[in-house]
Amino acid sequence: LVYLRVSFNTCFNVTASSVTLDCDGRTVEYANFSSGYGVNITGVNSTVIRNCFFLKQNASVQYASAIYQTLGNNSIFLNNTVNSTGNYSFGIDLRRSNFTNITNNRINVSSNFSYAVGLGSAGLNNITGNNISTQGGRNDYGVNLTGSILNLVLNNNITTSGKGNSNSAYGIFLTLSANNNTIANNTVNTTGSGDANYGIYLFDTVSGNVVSVNTVTTNGTNSNYGIYLITSANNNSVANNTIRTSGSDNDNIGIYL
Repeated sequence: LVYLRVSFNTCFNVTASSVTLDCDGRTVEYANFSSGYGVNITGVNSTVIRNCFFLKQNASVQYASAIYQTLGNNSIFLNNTVNSTGNYSFGIDLRRSNFTNITNNRINVSSNFSYAVGLGSAGLNNITGNNISTQGGRNDYGVNLTGSILNLVLNNNITTSGKGNSNSAYGIFLTLSANNNTIANNTVNTTGSGDANYGIYLFDTVSGNVVSVNTVTTNGTNSNYGIYLITSANNNSVANNTIRTSGSDNDNIGIYL
């Protein structure tokens, strides 16, 4: 590995707009000792992060993100690789950020309560053409949209794999007024050694979403669902998806309403 930066916590803080970080394939190792970020973008716009290899190896450090952006708009995160381990590990984390393109990245996170790409109160973002993997724990998410609207999740390859009872692995998860998003042409594989494996999950006051032309495969013990809508998941469109569900026990269902 050729290192660009190694840090106990955060490697780069972006404090001005229109900044480009091109790592040219070099490694950014973050959160070696305490919580932090590979890149922290706060309150600035038009940031470009590309060609970086983000690495978090200390599994005992929790709450760390490779790319964290809050109150930032019009950014581009392109052709990056993320390898992160430890509970509450996040690949790309957007909060109250809009018009951001997350494209052609390879994101791998492992351990409990982790997600590869997460949007919180964010809108009009594109998550396109990424290879996403979460594995090795419970409550793991490939893409998590919480309170986020009008986003496009398109042409991604998403694999989640949990372990243990009630591992709760989710490929794509929409919740808490995540409305009017488009989830299309994704390949989602959700497996685990325990139960509760969901391909695409819409939960708790979500509406106006389009879920179409996705290929979804789920497999585990029991409670394996391809597409799952529950608790005020109203007026959503689910069409032309290919779904395969299987498991060693019961409750293996393609679409659950």
